Amino acid sequence: MQTKESEVGEVRIRGKSKASTVGNESAKKKVTVTLNDCLACSGCITSAETVLIKEQSKPKFLEGLKHAKLSVLTISPQSIASIAYRRGIHWSETAKLIARIFKSLGVHYVVDSSFGRLLTLSLSYEEFKRLPPEKQPIFSGICPGFVCYAEKTHGTLLVPHISCVRSPQAMMGALVKDYLARKLDIKPEDIFHAAVMPCFDKKLEASRPDFGTNYREVDCVLSTS
Repeated sequence: MQTKESEVGEVRIRGKSKASTVGNESAKKKVTVTLNDCLACSGCITSAETVLIKEQSKPKFLEGLKHAKLSVLTISPQSIASIAYRRGIHWSETAKLIARIFKSLGVHYVVDSSFGRLLTLSLSYEEFKRLPPEKQPIFSGICPGFVCYAEKTHGTLLVPHISCVRSPQAMMGALVKDYLARKLDIKPEDIFHAAVMPCFDKKLEASRPDFGTNYREVDCVLSTS
């Protein structure tokens, strides 16, 4: 009885980590991964935190304070609530404590991102009202993790439906680097704007180069997650 021989691919082994299939050898190129390539999945963040830490970290924050003519810190109410719960003290006392700590480090202004959130909600409502039904639904672009996912996996399907309205963090960045800079007659580049946010992915948002300026509106993000 004859049986059909199965096809077996030939494999050449030249040493550790150098196994390759004959006829399908390709030169290995060095790969560089930046924050702009991040999909915001937990695996990448937990296994290669050095990519994020290098650009968005405490040393970066302290270095920015040294070289800035003016420093502003925006803090999220969610981060204040998280710290208040952890320390077992009232929300308002936590806010005062955080302000004192950062001002002792050299921060000139400590502001709440609630105003930026109100602007985001107001502009989102206006965007929804003027958008024709055929262009709906609208997906919020506040979560940088969702934006990365939409761009890299469902670009043509989801991206056209993502809201054009900035997130509260980005809104505060525009207010600090534009409105405050003009009000105090100082260059945006001379202002160091940091943010304390509850989500690690906010570091990714701050690193994106698509805010229409040649400078970062949020220079550094510290996470309480």
